Amino acid sequence: MKKLLYLPFALSLATVLFFSCTGDEEMLFDDSSANRLSEALKESTDILTSASNGWLVQYYAGESTEKMGGVNYIFEFGKDGWVGVTSELAPDSTYRSLYRLIGEQGPILTFDSYNEVFHILSEPWGTSNIYGYGGDYEFVITKISAEEVVLKGKRYGNIAVMKPFGKTVSKKDYLNSILAIEDDAIIYSVLELYKDNQKIGYGSYAGTYDAYKFKYATTAGDSTEVTLFAGYNSDGITLYEPIDINGTTVSSFVWDTNAHTYTGTGSASNIVIKGDVSPTYKKYDDYLGTYTFAYVNYSGATVTRATTLVADATGSSYKLQGVSNYGLQYAITYNRSTGSLTFPPQALPSPIAGYTCNLYPWPGGGSLYATTTAGYLLGENDLSGGNLVIRFVPDGSLPTVGFLIILTNAAGSYYLLDANHCYQNIVMTKQ
Repeated sequence: MKKLLYLPFALSLATVLFFSCTGDEEMLFDDSSANRLSEALKESTDILTSASNGWLVQYYAGESTEKMGGVNYIFEFGKDGWVGVTSELAPDSTYRSLYRLIGEQGPILTFDSYNEVFHILSEPWGTSNIYGYGGDYEFVITKISAEEVVLKGKRYGNIAVMKPFGKTVSKKDYLNSILAIEDDAIIYSVLELYKDNQKIGYGSYAGTYDAYKFKYATTAGDSTEVTLFAGYNSDGITLYEPIDINGTTVSSFVWDTNAHTYTGTGSASNIVIKGDVSPTYKKYDDYLGTYTFAYVNYSGATVTRATTLVADATGSSYKLQGVSNYGLQYAITYNRSTGSLTFPPQALPSPIAGYTCNLYPWPGGGSLYATTTAGYLLGENDLSGGNLVIRFVPDGSLPTVGFLIILTNAAGSYYLLDANHCYQNIVMTKQ
């Protein structure tokens, strides 16, 4: 039988006072709460360090309505206070940091020194987002055994279940197999939901948070929007928590790469999600070639250029050539999950000696955003006229109307390169 350790909680003040006033009464416990907590910490440490190949967990960050995850981690706890963390975020390496078990109302597992692949979910994004993705690094251990450890984040309350990593493959190969499933499935973002071969709803994939949003007819005949938070595994996806779909409870799906379908596991095999690509989806190679690049400059005049989009890092980015009179080339990135382009702010080689050169997001008017990390433009594909037309719109992070090429000298003074190096209302039409 599975041995499960249920963790002790501190006695209330009223109970302590009761015992202090009735010393002749028989004690309800054989040991003090402090000793029992100490024993629980020791037993928790023994269990955490007993998994010879580490613990596998799908970890979810964020608020209950917008979780990020589940990100796969493998933890290897050592008796020396060090933990090795391997993650799908960087499967080729194991990152070491410190952990502790501390006693409050029960054992708390805390990752109390920085770990590159774990704390990335909780570290802030400057002053605009002090909680990052909403990750926890302190967890209440609610249940623990050699077969399963259940953690609850102290700040956000998300549940994480750790199980021994009993795979015959290496950690690297296992995590890469998960990434292969995700890479294969992620482009099929137009979804249809079936039960017993009957279409009951439709949905979409919000790849940033590994969430699937569906509207489907419930047994009462209502159309309800449901969000399924999920994490990839080596077979498909596992949901954060089971969901009832018109009388069938489903907790995980197997991905079929040939059919582009997710099929519910076990008794939920009658639940199927069929995937397709967006009508405007384009593969990486589809974007290569010549374009007419049209935009509005700083003076309000429309400018057109003959440009070429050439491969840079194959499969992920391009160089845009021919826009600048100074020979500047701009980086354009490719999003495989959406089949679309992104035009980011970026540092550039300066055409004038003694100055730095940057492509900065511009909110309009006389203000400048002196940053290269925000204010992206997103490409929206239009195929209605036959040719591919890409309209670049702000991503919503800043009130951006376009870009400016800004030169800055050593004294910090800045200058617009010239009127034609201000780009508003960018439209690229493939030739």
